[in-house]
Amino acid sequence: MESKYEISDDGSIFYIGDDGTIHRVGKINGEGNVEGKTKSKGNGVLWFFLVVVIIISVFLWINLSSAENELRYIRNMESENENLKKQNSTLTSILPFRVDKIEMGNTDREGNIIDYYGSNLDANRMRYLTPKVDYTGFVHGKSVTVCYKIYNPNGKLEHNYSYSTTYTGGDGDSRTIYEGSDNMILSGWGSAYTSTYLVGKYRIEIWCNEICLGTESFWMD
Repeated sequence: MESKYEISDDGSIFYIGDDGTIHRVGKINGEGNVEGKTKSKGNGVLWFFLVVVIIISVFLWINLSSAENELRYIRNMESENENLKKQNSTLTSILPFRVDKIEMGNTDREGNIIDYYGSNLDANRMRYLTPKVDYTGFVHGKSVTVCYKIYNPNGKLEHNYSYSTTYTGGDGDSRTIYEGSDNMILSGWGSAYTSTYLVGKYRIEIWCNEICLGTESFWMD
């Protein structure tokens, strides 16, 4: 059976398929134009694809904008990290470590301990007043010069004119600083044969790169 079109008395157009099925496909209006389901269906499909294209375009634009923003953020973070590294390098060159604690001990000329660090100090038996410094290092394997100043109960700086007029001790002492928690024992100051200290309250300051990094008070009985 061959497919064909049939027009009814009211102008309706029917399509008769090979299998005998009948489909209404349109209608001839008074002006002789065909109107009906076929035209409407075609317009609906066109609008559907148009909406899909718009949605896909918006989706791609949003994702592209998001990717650009993320890339810009990453580049800004990398730039900030580089700036922080430079600032950190500058800062640690000036402040290579932080002083956490200072304890004083009494040692002999060879550095052997007479009174342990942090114990009560007796002015009469004092020989070399020796600082022990607990610190947190910000550099690794860097050599620095660490000095200290001790002020006696009268507020006078203890020092040896032939050695230094600025520091009590440590001037010229080179110490290697490592990252993390550590400690250092600086060279003692005093006399191998007799005490040079008064009874009373003392103050010690730890200096590096001409900056005071820490201070502590202690007593000598």
